[in-house]
Amino acid sequence: MIHIVKADIFCTYFILNAVVFFNILGTLVLINAAFLLNNYEAQAYMVKAVLFTLSFFILSVSLYSDANDSAVLNGFEGEAKNAQRRISGLWHDVNNSNFKNGHLIVSQHGKQVFTAHYLEFKGIPFVEHGTGVRELDTITVNVQVTQQIPGWTTTGIHTLTLSADGQYLEGEYLSGGEKGPLKFKKAGK
Repeated sequence: MIHIVKADIFCTYFILNAVVFFNILGTLVLINAAFLLNNYEAQAYMVKAVLFTLSFFILSVSLYSDANDSAVLNGFEGEAKNAQRRISGLWHDVNNSNFKNGHLIVSQHGKQVFTAHYLEFKGIPFVEHGTGVRELDTITVNVQVTQQIPGWTTTGIHTLTLSADGQYLEGEYLSGGEKGPLKFKKAGK
């Protein structure tokens, strides 16, 4: 399928540039005829037409010479890789025994990541949500607490990395100058 994409790009540029080339050639013939007939108004019009067509031809050739379908190729390869290394989904908080009923939902759109996190710390409910980015297998999320545990801050940063087997998100939080570990286990598929 990737080779078809390459062939389609090449064929499109080749056909487009062939049409432009023959337009230039035809216009040059008409300019020559206008010069032979001493029709100065037609000559000026034809020169403008050739310059416009020639600039279009040069632009399209330069676009083709700079064309790089690595974005297309990387897109296909990236989709296959991300399918194996999917972060989106439901994760259970397995940090330590003080945290119960902990659930993290991660949603990814391109490099953007969105999270919603619920947990109970020593029986007290806590809710936060966040937005961030994914770089390779690491997400960095700025979180905002919407249901606070007394004494805890209301903003923070979570940095989580997908484990080699894809079953855990592990990392740390940074909040109010404090740091601590975070660990989530993948739930479901």
